[in-house]
Amino acid sequence: MSESDNSEEHTSEALAEAFKVNSTITEVNLHGDKIGATGATALAEAFKMNSTITKVDLRGNNIGDTGATALAEAFKVNSTITEVDLEGNKIGATGATVLAEAFKVNSTIPVVNLQTNNIGATGATALAEAFKVNSTITGVNLDFNNNIGATGATALAEALKVNSTITVVNLQTNIIGDTGATALAEAVKVNSTISGVNLCYNNIGDTGATALAEALKVN
Repeated sequence: MSESDNSEEHTSEALAEAFKVNSTITEVNLHGDKIGATGATALAEAFKMNSTITKVDLRGNNIGDTGATALAEAFKVNSTITEVDLEGNKIGATGATVLAEAFKVNSTIPVVNLQTNNIGATGATALAEAFKVNSTITGVNLDFNNNIGATGATALAEALKVNSTITVVNLQTNIIGDTGATALAEAVKVNSTISGVNLCYNNIGDTGATALAEALKVN
């Protein structure tokens, strides 16, 4: 770790201590500040105590599974944060799984943005289980190289069959193929709340496209 990285982490830790007692700040934007897992953990502890912050932008901070786990614990008890962006944070299946557990009980965060991480099929499946019981989330963004594959897409499709609040799903660039597209098509047939689905760059061929087209006829 470079001296610069250490400085960024120390800065975020100092801010976290301030957030524990501050009652006026409502937004935290640390986009691209290299806070890492240590900084994210410090912030998570602050979020457990803070009751005024509503928006948190932690894009591009390499918090990893450790940082995601700490934030997940905070989201279980925090009831004021309504926006959180974790794009580009090297969060894998483990981090996505603990976040999913948090989303099962959190009732304030409406959008899950894990774009440009690497949650894989395991992470997507865990999130799908959360979506079956969560009634607050309206948007899911797993865009760009989360590598959920057909297995992850199928799990999400099963969740969408019973979820009645999610309106937008972005699964661009996730190699779901015809199998994943067909599973999602079956969900679209019975789901009456989804208004937007992004499946660009997913190796979907004629079989998947036909299944989606048939679903749109009855949705």
